[in-house]
Amino acid sequence: MVRSYLRYREEGRRVMGVVCSADSAHSIAYDEREGVAVVPALSKVALWKMRHGSLVRTFHSEDVDTSGVVVTQLSPDGAHVFAGYADGVIRAWNRASGACDKTLSGHRSRVSCIAFGRAGTLLVSGSDDTTVIVWDLLQDRGLFRLKGHKAPITCCRYLEKSNAIITSSKDTHVKVWDVDTQHCVQTVVGHRAEVWSLAVDSEEARMFTGSVDPNIRVWRLLYEEGAEESEARSGRLPVPTVELLGFVPRSSTERVLQVSLSPSGGTLGVLGKDKFLELFAVFSEEEAARRTKKRVARLVRKRRQKAGMAEAAEDDVLKLTTEEERAQIAADLLVPQQKVVAPALVRSFAFARTAAVPHVLLGLADNRLLLVALSPDTSQELATVALPAHPSDVRSLALSADASLLLSTSNHSARLWNAHTSACVSVVHDTGYALCSLFAPGDRYVLLGTKSGHIDIVMAASGEIVAQVEAHSEAVWSMALLPGDAGIVSGGADKTLKFWNFDLQKLQGSSKRTLSLVLTQTVVMEDDVLAITISRDSKFLAVALLDNTVKVFFADSMKFFLSLYGHKLPVLSLDISADSLLLITASADKNVKIWGLDFGECRRSLFAHNDSVMQVKFVGDTHLFFSAGKDNAIKYWDADKVCVFFMLKNVYTLCIPLLSLCMWLS
Repeated sequence: MVRSYLRYREEGRRVMGVVCSADSAHSIAYDEREGVAVVPALSKVALWKMRHGSLVRTFHSEDVDTSGVVVTQLSPDGAHVFAGYADGVIRAWNRASGACDKTLSGHRSRVSCIAFGRAGTLLVSGSDDTTVIVWDLLQDRGLFRLKGHKAPITCCRYLEKSNAIITSSKDTHVKVWDVDTQHCVQTVVGHRAEVWSLAVDSEEARMFTGSVDPNIRVWRLLYEEGAEESEARSGRLPVPTVELLGFVPRSSTERVLQVSLSPSGGTLGVLGKDKFLELFAVFSEEEAARRTKKRVARLVRKRRQKAGMAEAAEDDVLKLTTEEERAQIAADLLVPQQKVVAPALVRSFAFARTAAVPHVLLGLADNRLLLVALSPDTSQELATVALPAHPSDVRSLALSADASLLLSTSNHSARLWNAHTSACVSVVHDTGYALCSLFAPGDRYVLLGTKSGHIDIVMAASGEIVAQVEAHSEAVWSMALLPGDAGIVSGGADKTLKFWNFDLQKLQGSSKRTLSLVLTQTVVMEDDVLAITISRDSKFLAVALLDNTVKVFFADSMKFFLSLYGHKLPVLSLDISADSLLLITASADKNVKIWGLDFGECRRSLFAHNDSVMQVKFVGDTHLFFSAGKDNAIKYWDADKVCVFFMLKNVYTLCIPLLSLCMWLS
């Protein structure tokens, strides 16, 4: 007999509290004409009006499942937004209609960078699959693929004057490609580690690269003799040769994430893994030559004085070595200007597209956008876009009994959301690190188990912490409601199980009553308690311990029943089916095991995910269950047929593992 299953899909692609999910260089863009920021928002492209802090539009296809957006760029005419996705696809979204006008498929892995050429008719894309593809945007097809790098591509630039492409990679190399011959004409090997970003000035005479070391390398693009005659005859210069000029030190010791030039070419922005953006003033060749001449004269004069030599004959002039001369030239080309300090780590930045507007857009790691106005010596914050989202990883989720409220917890905060409108109802501050959570019966109160060992009782409507119970001496890893909703059982790293009854107590100085917990029983376990579950018929209580085992007790008497062992790493989550026949366990060893509760036999061991399995849940009265893993996937299983038949796609972020799931069935 053919068995049918319910199909789950993301409801309207709703995500709560997402502003910007930028996690790579060159991933955001800013249109200063309309004051609109173009940023990745998980699987969508979001357009934010910076002055008002309002969402203008999102680009996403409901008919096609898209993976996470990695990079976004505005086309030269500003009419389209090009987005590179984690599955290797590039899509062009029409800003006026919101339709996807182009879909370019050719990469086998994450698109890491894109660049335009020939007035927007040519597109160059680099990927983690180590290849570079050149696309014809007029005919919507790939022209050719460039192979040669041995590691993921990090940045690419098209040289208009010479019809060449420069790419950087994690293989420590920078390569120069001739578009006409489709071959690499030079491999630059001046870096000792990964090259994370590069920038080329508008004159295509200088290049700046950033790597792991705390220096910016300055390069000169040299054209062979007779280049001007060649340009007059064919309309383009020959492919240049890259030569090292020198190094310019940065104030940060972290690796470079992004290097970009302002549209005027007078400012170079350098971003590391820091809370600030470094800006350097870029001087012209003539100005740099004058500065270098003065600097060299001063250096030679000091050497003469130190050696006791007289300033007489030309033969007495001390010559600089090649390395010293290069250092002087690089230091005069690139001069530190100022730092733009942000309230959080900066993931990506983008200059305004016209030189007349000295603005820079910052994408922050705490889900915020920051627009800053630049002046020669200072910077001023103009606008900020932020939503009431968590500043760090979401650790636990819980749904109210009627599924109208969703509770999410993270470090130092918890938030209650309207599950239907995705609006934030209330925010709980100063909670500590909440590791587990649940709604008390009636949904008026919320219980938070924290890393410090106490249980916070929170009023759901106001977000006020009304009581704080010192439950355990160490972290509270799990909580579960007792049969009949009379209380809860909590387990912690202090190797104890504690049973609590609900009680209403009067507040001091007030006649109002509030929820409290009364300790009724303490059971000492053999190791740290990581997860707890109670069967629906109140027959069994299962406890996962740090020693990789699961202990099953009779819930009414706490008499020992079964000891289940077989996992190689600790069990992080478990659940009992509605008929109390099956127990499923999820472990950090990437496996899910199905156990029979009659005799404690392991019926099947499944390699479920490519990383730790964080959560498992049975669906209603069935033997179907969900599993969530750190590999950013949710899988739907049949425990009777022992197979996975459905996987929810695109419900994850690019950089944060999926740590928890919750569900509600009517």
